[in-house]
Amino acid sequence: MLVSRRMLLTMVTLVLPLTLSAKHWVIHSGVLTFTCDRPDTALMLSANEELRHLDLVFGSQTNLRVQDSIVTHFYFSKKLAAGTLPDAPYWSGGIARSGREIHIFDQDRTHWRKTLKHELAHIILVQNNKRLPLWFNEGLAQVFADEWTWNKFTILGEANMRDKLIPLSQIDHLFSYNRQSAQLAYAQSQHAFRFMLERYGDGVLPALLQPTELPFSEFYEQITGESLADFETAWREHLKTTFWFFSFTRWPGYLWPLMPLVLILGFILKWRQNRKRMQEWEVEESEGNGSQAQA
Repeated sequence: MLVSRRMLLTMVTLVLPLTLSAKHWVIHSGVLTFTCDRPDTALMLSANEELRHLDLVFGSQTNLRVQDSIVTHFYFSKKLAAGTLPDAPYWSGGIARSGREIHIFDQDRTHWRKTLKHELAHIILVQNNKRLPLWFNEGLAQVFADEWTWNKFTILGEANMRDKLIPLSQIDHLFSYNRQSAQLAYAQSQHAFRFMLERYGDGVLPALLQPTELPFSEFYEQITGESLADFETAWREHLKTTFWFFSFTRWPGYLWPLMPLVLILGFILKWRQNRKRMQEWEVEESEGNGSQAQA
């Protein structure tokens, strides 16, 4: 049942005095609970509205919805977050735990909304008993939260150029990674997941999230008609096409002034190649029309 803003404000008045000793302020709203280490009721009320909306959006894209209670914790104090979450990686801004808890502690407050979306995706997957490869799980959460950045673009392009990509099947135990490896794993996961949607269409996501007794690799091949290994091969070929210009970063410094000329020459050669192909098609078409007229 949805709870009105006025009712929530009444709840805040009643609950706050009970939690001051624990240095947390709390709002309860149906299956959702929000806590904060500051009396920021506006933040918690906004998060309540956001989570309810995101549940509907995620459901429309995946056919999966929130199935159980969720407690979302906001931390303004980095020290308090570290004391509460000693196992959280230092480079993260939030984590989801046990399918029922979201902890958000990113020191950049502008990231909190996207972190909330990201972690909610993980929670819904767990509550619906979905066992997925980590690259798929993290890719889905990042695409849902719209977290693609220029930094991820450059990290992925550089790794692709230097043949430093992590095999998708080996992206696991992210929390044990150092920051650099984790950033690459996240970038690969998001890009590969987005490529999957482009390759098969948006309908592939709810299809892959259907209940099944099959291992994910077998179910994936059954749904898409392509093995995970073949998909990764296609994705890596796509990376070569997308990030081809990163090869210029290997040039010695004294050759950089020549790059504009090289790009212009490349454009001209590509234009000539396309023009030649068009001429060949026109000849084939005219010959085909002639043969049809004779017939």
